[in-house]
Amino acid sequence: MADTPIHLEQGLFAGGTDKIVRIAVRGPGNFTVSPLLKQFGVLAIAEGCTRLVLDLRECSAVDSTFLGVLAGLAGRGKRQDQWRMDVIRLSEKLRDTLVTLGLDRLMALHATVPADLAGLPEGTDGLQPLRPRPPPDRNATRQTMIEAHESLSELSETNAQRFKDVLAFLRQNGTGNGDGT
Repeated sequence: MADTPIHLEQGLFAGGTDKIVRIAVRGPGNFTVSPLLKQFGVLAIAEGCTRLVLDLRECSAVDSTFLGVLAGLAGRGKRQDQWRMDVIRLSEKLRDTLVTLGLDRLMALHATVPADLAGLPEGTDGLQPLRPRPPPDRNATRQTMIEAHESLSELSETNAQRFKDVLAFLRQNGTGNGDGT
């Protein structure tokens, strides 16, 4: 009898204490989960979180919207100087991407788990799936995409050039039924 494949739920999972919140990504970190990441991150910070830990051990890929939301959240922490963000269990390739975009100036990047977080469970163990409240509609997702790419563009002139066409497209095609009309 053949083994039946196990289909694990993809998305964002979170848990922790009042001060340290861990978010794990299972599957892609992309524009579909970005509004939820932003919503949860802002809420955690407002409720007194002093350290947001993003665990990418089970993350299969990321897109620029997801990275821009990270930049926006981490930038808020830098400006307020009340909390910090750590990205843990980060592949070398993704680390290089984050450094190229300048996100290493906003958050701590770790290939493993830093010693002061050594007690963290692996991946999504002990975390609960996050569900958006309310679920983002098309306009909310588009607005998150615009804000994310603006956050990346603010990091450097190179990023501004890199994402100018994406921003122009998102701003121009933000109305209608999703097919540009």
